Formats: sequence, C-alpha cells, structure tokens
Amino acid sequence: MELKTGVFFMPEHQPDANPTEALMRDVDQIVLAEELGYDEAWVGEHHSGGREIVPSAEIMLAYVAAVTNKIKLGTGVVSLPYHHPFQVAERAAFLDHLTKGRLILGIGAGGLPGDMELFDIKPEDTRPMMGESLEMILKVFNSNGPVSHKGKYWEMNDVELNVKPYQTPHPPMAIAGLATLNSFTIAAEKGLIPLSVMFSPVHILKQHGEVLDRVAKENGRPSPRPDWRITRVVYVAETTEQAWADIRKGAEETYYDYLFGIGLRPLAKVDPDMPDEDVTLEYMAETGPWIIGDPDECVRKINKLREEIGDFGTLLITQYDWTTPEKWKKSLELFAKYVKPRIQKDSAINVTVQTSK
Repeated sequence: MELKTGVFFMPEHQPDANPTEALMRDVDQIVLAEELGYDEAWVGEHHSGGREIVPSAEIMLAYVAAVTNKIKLGTGVVSLPYHHPFQVAERAAFLDHLTKGRLILGIGAGGLPGDMELFDIKPEDTRPMMGESLEMILKVFNSNGPVSHKGKYWEMNDVELNVKPYQTPHPPMAIAGLATLNSFTIAAEKGLIPLSVMFSPVHILKQHGEVLDRVAKENGRPSPRPDWRITRVVYVAETTEQAWADIRKGAEETYYDYLFGIGLRPLAKVDPDMPDEDVTLEYMAETGPWIIGDPDECVRKINKLREEIGDFGTLLITQYDWTTPEKWKKSLELFAKYVKPRIQKDSAINVTVQTSK
C-alpha cells in the first residue's frame, strides 16, 4: 500500500508568540508542503488554553485555499459538541465550493478540558453529542429536501441546505479518536475516514487497527485501513543529534508545561501505573509517537511503525514551532526528499544528505 503524507496543525504555538506571525507561519508551511508534494494539510479547532489559537478550522482553510491549488484540506477537527449540526453541514458545503472539492470534513468530540468548561459541556456528554450531531449532519447531506430531527441535544425543523456541497453527496468525512475506540467503531460502521490523533502509543494504534478490521467485517465493509490517517511528530535533520538539539527545548515547553499540565500525560503511557517522571521525550520517541532523527533513523522508525500496527493510508506530520521556521521547513524538505520515497518503496538503501555551504 502506497503511504501518502500530509501535515497536521493543532496548531499549537508558544504563549508569547505574535498570533498574526504564528498563523502566517502555519500558512507558509502548508504552501511549502504543497510545493514539496505532500498530499494533505489539516488544521484543528480550539477555544481555550492560550496556545492552540485557531477557533475555526473552516476560516483558516478558506484562507489557505486561496493560496494553494491542489493539496487536500482537512478540518482536524470540527468539535461537534460546540456547534449546531446544521451549521456544521452548511459551513462545510460552502467551504467545499471555496476549495473546489479539496475539503475533507474531520469531526470529533473535542478533547481540551478548557473548551468543555468554556461551553459548559460535561465531559461525559461530548461523545453522545458527537454521535447525535453526526447523524444529523449526514441526514442533511444525504437528503434531497427539508429534514427534521428532535434529539436529546438539538432540533432541526424542516431545514435544507441553501447550497449543496461541491462534492457529491458531501465531502469525505473523517472522525478523530485518541485513546478510546468509539470513534474507530463509528468509522468502520459508517465508512468514515479514521483519524488517530495526538500521541497514542503503538499498542493503542494497534487496537485502533484491530477495531477497524473487525467492525468493518461485521458490517460487510472493506477494511478502512487505506483511508486511515495517523498523526505523529516527525522532525528530520542532517544528524539525529542535531534533530534533538533543534527541538528539545520547544518540545519540553509544549509537553511538560502545556499538554501534560492539562491532564493528557496518561494518554502517553504504555502502562497506566508508570510514574509520571518516566514519560520523557526519549520515552515518547521509543514508544512511537515521535519520529526524530536523520533520514535513515526516520525511515527505520516509520517502517517499524508499519510493521507493528499494519497498513495505514496516510502519515500526517504534526507541525510545531519548536525551532526556527527555516529549520522546520528544512525538516519538511528532508522528509520529502530523503524519507518519503523510501517509505513508499519500503527501501532500505543508504542515503547521504548533501548540505549546502
């Protein structure tokens, strides 16, 4: 199976960063990714915490669509509990036209505790709300006339899209999951794109794949593995030592000061009883969520990941500002030139990186 590649933006930035410059940095990286031959670019939605500063993936992608030509654009993701389902469908149909059919509508339950608090939504309600919203969105997309719905969380009364999507009957839809298996069950049942996000260890990804295979078979569907997107931190430099030197300080700030600080550290643990202090950056690299090093090391780790979890369709590289924009762009270039061709061919040839003086 040919492995496609893309870039994934939460996007997370340092709290003291100029937001305008940070957003334009993200846009520049997507433009470069298209030039380098990456297949997709995904942008997330968050509303609290001060670091993940895009409140509307749709608005961000509308801007990106105007400065790109062919790269697929995914919402990664629209958090369904925070929006009325009809408005999600309406905005997606509109954006599908602005992107001329390049849109992938990624949806999810929302993961930031601060977002749930902001919208006064109980954590235990997020997944039921996502499920109800998804049913309503699909009903709107797949109906030729007005539709109604009276549910636990929302109502629709004789509503119909003013503008149908560019793609028929609607944009491809993806559903995101972290550690739980609910989203992957839904993906296999309904034929949605499975999206494994954040830093799930390899054993969790294996469970995702097993659920996809089993539930698809139970529902008479082919395995969705060719559509399966997996996000990983990937940073490539000319040497592995240089790669770690480039990103260590920024990575520590993101993980130790932010992500682990808001309660996400348990998601990274292979053993739930392991001490918090053992979840180090090196541990993250050893257990699979991080792929850091020179091209040879990155090829080895990606091939090892594929051997351990089985086939998947697209590797999405999570983008950060842990180092200078020039170095991060260089990482994208090194990956495109020295890593991507080899993982597509399952090649083990040695590559020497030529540096410019």
